[in-house]
Amino acid sequence: MRAFDHWLTKDYLNPNWWQNEIGIPKPIAEFLLLMGDEVDPKRREAALRIIRRAKIGMTGQNRIWLSGVVLLRSMLQNDPALARTARDTIMAEIQVSTGEGLQADSSFHQHGPQLQFGNYGLGFAIDTVKWTKALRGTSLATPPEKVALLRNFLLFGQGSVIWRGSMDVNACGRQLFPDAQEGKAGTLGVLLENMAVADPEYAKDYRTVAKRCQADQTTTDAENRFFPRSDYMVHRDPGYFASVRFCSKRVIGAESGNGENLQGYHLGDGALYVYRSGNEYQNIFPVWNWRKIPGITARQSSGDLPRLKWEGYRLDTDFAGGVSDGRVGAAALDFDRDGVKARKAWFFFPERIVCLGAGISAKGNDPVVTSVAQCLVRGGKDSVPPMEKSPDGKLRWAWNDGIGYVLFDAKEASAKIERRTGSWKSIFLAGPDAPVERNVFSLDIDHGANPENATYAYALLPGATEEATRQFSVAPDTTILANTPSLQAVRHGDCSLAVFYAPGRLDLPGGRYCAVSAPCLLILRDSGNNLLATVADPTQKLETLSVDLNGTKIDETLPVGPAAGSSVWVHGPRWGNPPPRKTKKP
Repeated sequence: MRAFDHWLTKDYLNPNWWQNEIGIPKPIAEFLLLMGDEVDPKRREAALRIIRRAKIGMTGQNRIWLSGVVLLRSMLQNDPALARTARDTIMAEIQVSTGEGLQADSSFHQHGPQLQFGNYGLGFAIDTVKWTKALRGTSLATPPEKVALLRNFLLFGQGSVIWRGSMDVNACGRQLFPDAQEGKAGTLGVLLENMAVADPEYAKDYRTVAKRCQADQTTTDAENRFFPRSDYMVHRDPGYFASVRFCSKRVIGAESGNGENLQGYHLGDGALYVYRSGNEYQNIFPVWNWRKIPGITARQSSGDLPRLKWEGYRLDTDFAGGVSDGRVGAAALDFDRDGVKARKAWFFFPERIVCLGAGISAKGNDPVVTSVAQCLVRGGKDSVPPMEKSPDGKLRWAWNDGIGYVLFDAKEASAKIERRTGSWKSIFLAGPDAPVERNVFSLDIDHGANPENATYAYALLPGATEEATRQFSVAPDTTILANTPSLQAVRHGDCSLAVFYAPGRLDLPGGRYCAVSAPCLLILRDSGNNLLATVADPTQKLETLSVDLNGTKIDETLPVGPAAGSSVWVHGPRWGNPPPRKTKKP
């Protein structure tokens, strides 16, 4: 009560509106509800004056937060009409939107078209699950159709970005704080358990996904998923998880505000994270080289990185997308930023990821580098990682912590382990200034200054031993079919993944081919003498696409509107239905 009196007397105000209208009124309202008649009328009225600063307004999750405080106030004031208004406002936000909020692909946007799974999206989940559970069985209960939307968001959106007790860095947004990945995953685990109570018919599904939020999870999940509304692909295998995220004219790459995410200038440039233990990037951020975020190609300028603002940034490209058949997938980006141009593609197969770059060009004296890896080393001190070079000194492969890295062509690549020092204050202003030390493994490809039409090609082998990595480098079971500015394609087993930046043709083994009438991403699977195809439009502008599968021409209708960019099965006269896949409840 003395602490409560202190807040009532001082009535602290913050330069950030959110604290004044949400962050402070919400816990004060909760305190009053918990204390009940123990709070005398004078204190109660002083507290209500602060709580009334929360008024229904704003958009997305901010609107839900404000409405939640108003709903708490309605209970304190015994005002059923106000409770209904606040509840209806919260329920109205549980909808698929083309603006801020829940998206058609089960991702979440806030502050414009920006992926916000771990920040505002997690706040959305916390509040909507809380009210769905609390109001269950009352006249204010969440309608069934709203519960279904929330269920999809939790199982197929939030649940897709967790691996062994950690939230994917690509999903955390600007909140890269100490233990952020673990804390956000733990919060989601609690929400899933609460929804198992609030939505009991699907309790088994919630608890299955909740296991991902545990550090010791063991799973046989195998899934590839692309979020076309957010330029984001996740890939899950029994032994590893990976994701790649970029941005475009349609999607914001990253933001900085409230003194947070001070180094995130390149976070939306094609960041590729690969996890086995889930701890690969745990609290690495103070010692990261932020110009070498894994997966990106960037100019290595001197001095501080430019500081992003609330509006963030977008890449000036329409060609940013992915194709997925639920098991394998490809993502691609026509990259152009700070004078660096590159055609970048990522191909996800079981037990391997292949990354291709073509048309890499830039002007100026700064070297341009593609970062293959930058992650923690578990145990040990400064050392040389396991690796092998060709007779002329070019790196062939390297290995770290259960992941093999193989260079398909002999570029100026280097791998090392080093002890680095940094501080959290360089990541967010409120962070501690105490030095942080970590052992970091890094592997880079140096394209030099003024590169012209440079390329790269490498594979990541999660779960591979050193010997398996060496053997793959000598006799790879994955073939690069093309790596040019117009076409990038990879084949593994009976599956070929292709990125067409222009209309063109891909020749396949056995004299077969596939030709397309417009830029697209394509999955081709062998089926006897036939080809099975899945296609997606990364520009999200096409309504139809002509596909020639070894002489059989098909005009395929593509999704438009909120579903634009989604993958579709190419319906040929000889192929019938797509091969069956395991499906989850809607």
